[in-house]
This record gives sequence, C-alpha cells and structure tokens, in this order.
Amino acid sequence: MKQNFFSFCASLGASLILGNFILPGPLSAQNTPKVPVLSIPESSPNVSSPISAHTARNQAKANLEEVEIDEVEIDEGTVRGKSTVTGPKSSNSKNPKKSSQTAEANFRKGLEAYQKAGKKIRELQKNFMALNTTEEEKEALGEDLQKYAEYISKLYPKLLDLAEAAWLEKPMKDPEMLKFIVEVLEVRLATEDYESAQAILNGLLELNIPEILPDLYDVAGETAFMLNDFEKAGRYFTEAEAKNVLSERCAAFKSDLSYYRTAWAKEKILRERESQKENLPLVKIKTSKGSIVLELYENQAPNTVANFIYLAEKGFYDGLYFESVIPGFCAESGRSMSTEDGGPGYLIRDEYDENDLRIHTRGTISMANDGSPNSAGSRFFISLSPLRQFDGKFVVFGRIVKGFDVLSKLQRIDPANPDPMAEPDQIEEIKVLRKQDHKYRPKVLKQSSENKDENQEEKNTKSSKSSKSKKKQEKSAY
Repeated sequence: MKQNFFSFCASLGASLILGNFILPGPLSAQNTPKVPVLSIPESSPNVSSPISAHTARNQAKANLEEVEIDEVEIDEGTVRGKSTVTGPKSSNSKNPKKSSQTAEANFRKGLEAYQKAGKKIRELQKNFMALNTTEEEKEALGEDLQKYAEYISKLYPKLLDLAEAAWLEKPMKDPEMLKFIVEVLEVRLATEDYESAQAILNGLLELNIPEILPDLYDVAGETAFMLNDFEKAGRYFTEAEAKNVLSERCAAFKSDLSYYRTAWAKEKILRERESQKENLPLVKIKTSKGSIVLELYENQAPNTVANFIYLAEKGFYDGLYFESVIPGFCAESGRSMSTEDGGPGYLIRDEYDENDLRIHTRGTISMANDGSPNSAGSRFFISLSPLRQFDGKFVVFGRIVKGFDVLSKLQRIDPANPDPMAEPDQIEEIKVLRKQDHKYRPKVLKQSSENKDENQEEKNTKSSKSSKSKKKQEKSAY
C-alpha cells in the first residue's frame, strides 16, 4: 500500500530467526497480516557469556515457567472489544486494584515479559551454537527455543493490543511506544480497519510525528478519504504532495476529490432526512466473523430492497459464502450452489434515480449483475472503498450502520490469485430487524419454476375457494 511507510515499519519490526524457528513476518499473500515481531539485537550487554548446555536448559525451564502464556491473566480490554494482557496472576484473583491499572502500566508489564523472553532466547541460542554442545543437548535446547518462539508468537499480538490501549489513553513520544504503535497502524491499514487507524493517527498528528515520518500525511489522507472526510483528505494529500510522499493510489483519490465533495454533500442530505424518520428497513447479516447491520434504501430502490428482504426471509442467503473479498475493492456474496445459475431463478429491473443517486462509498451494499442492464438477481457486494466507477452502473440499496470492524476481519479472497489455504467466511443468517408495514415481494422479469409452482398453487387455492363459493350460492338459490 504505502511502500515507504511500510519500509519504515519493517525497520522497526523485522522477523527474528531462531535457528530453524522463524517468528511471524509481515503480511500473508491474502493481506491477512501476521503481526511482525520487534527485532531483538544479536548481542546485548545484559546477556551473559555461554554456559553449559545442561545449566542453560534448567534455567530456561525455570524462566519459561515465570512467563508461560497460561500464567498471564486475560481481562476484558478497552480497545475494540479485545482481551488484553494485564500481567502475572496474583494469589488473590479477585483483587479490585487490578481494574485500576492504567493501560500504560499494562503495556509496560507485557513489554517486560516480552523482553525477558527475548533475553532467554538469546542465551539459549548462544549455547545452542557453542562448540562444546552435544547433539543431544542441542535437541533439548531446540525444544526450549521452540517453546519460547511459540510463547512470543502468542504474546506479541496481545502486546500490540496493549500498546493500542495505552496510546488511546494517552499518546506519548516514548521510543518503545512509537515502535509498537506504528506497527499497530500498519496492521490496521493492511486489514482496512480505517476507524481504528484514524484513532491512532489522531495521536500521531497531535504529536507532530509526521515531521519525522512524512509518509503519515499520505496514510492520513487515505484514511480520511475512506471515512468520507473529503475536506480533511484534501489537506493531507496536499501535505503529502508537498513533501513528495504522495502515493500513486492517493494521487488517484486526490483527482476524484471534486466529484466526491459534490456527491457526498447530496448523500449527507439524504442520510439526514432518513435519520429523522427512522423508518427504513434494517437487516443483520450474521457472519462467521461477526455481525453487520445494514440500513436499506427503500425510498430510492423499493423493488431491490423488497427482493433482498424476500430472499433473506426465505433463508436464501443462509450458509452462503463471501467468495470474493478483494482488498480496496469489495466483498461479494449471494451466489447459491443449489441453483443452475447461482441466482434465485429470476431477474429484477435496475433502479436508478438520477436525482437521488446513491453513490458507492465504503460500507454501501449494491446488487451485482452480469454486466448487462436488468440482470441482477441475488448476488450483492459491499464496497470496501469509494468506487466512483460503479456509480450509476450498479444499484446501491443500503449501507452499513454497525459492524465496520467485521469488514476488516473477513478473509481476503481474490479469485484471480487463489490461495488454497484461505477459507472464505460464511453468512450464517440474515435477519430482518425492522421493516415497513407492507408485503415485501419483488416484481421480477422472469420467474423460476419454484415461483411458478407457488403461484400456480395460489391460483389453484383461489379457484377451489371460488368453486366452493359458487356451489354454496347454487345450494342457497335452490
């Protein structure tokens, strides 16, 4: 995304190689980050000279017990609903003083445990590489190295959460804190969690960190753009351009600013009107990564909304997958494996209102089609960024009002570059939370055999009732 910015991050957190053991590196192929670990210097004045392998192993066991992952208490954190490490357990697990620990104190405890484990790893490495170490001793030391590697791999993501909590409590120019918070920012950007990224950036900008890391202007501009703050995005893009750090991606965003400023002004008016009435349908998509609540634009796309609600209440979407989740683009679902074309067996007409055209911004839901007019059925996509090129070509019929964090958690799946290890996330259920007092039945362009059977059954029922009614009339006439 940001080559210079991520290069800087890499200099703060590189992979630590332990013989044949490698701790997590930067990002996977599918843009689901494996958090980088803080680099530990190969030599340190605090590390003693090599000792016997037997002694080293005994000491390692003792210290491993002190920092074993099971010995770290997990309490509910204050950041993004996550759990955080709060330090070693005490004899009194109900000690009320623990809740008063500051986020910074928790971070320092986690950092101390991390550094302590790093020191022991270096000691074990030295003894592993010592000339007088036997193969049997190397095997034993290797097992302990593996335990420490696993421990640090588990501890490090928690340490990043602690750093984020401490940063949100109070941004500080502490070098250790800056190392970690910049890595947290990298992860948030890589997973497109712009809400969390914005909270971190606020502190960095407040402390004038862009003066030593100008790439942050580019990052801040992209974040503001994704959150529909186009005025602020413009200011950051200008700063980034002046410092010659404006990325190609953000240069493209900058060229679209005039369009989005105008379009967003209209969109805000529509949203304000809708918020005052509070009568638009709400649906909750329960996924394997959490729930997303959508508000549906029944005023602009009544038939499209009727179609979505109709299919949702039938359970059509339950169990389907997000088969395509492309970073910076969209997350697509709605293709059934039980029908010939993956759709509901019919098509619906496109609904575009030039006066009230809803634009594609991050978090909007739209109908997918086969590229030709009036070819939508059941497939839909959620925009992961503003998509100007889709405005007026795909029907936007709603937006996310709760659950943006779930978008960042969805497994990235790129059909053009498939990853056999990537498992797509599933729609477990779509539940209608609110709708207006009328029947939601779409007008379709062609019917499936299922619908034909339903309609025929309806006609047969009506015909039967009519026939009985006529017979009653005939009897009464006699």
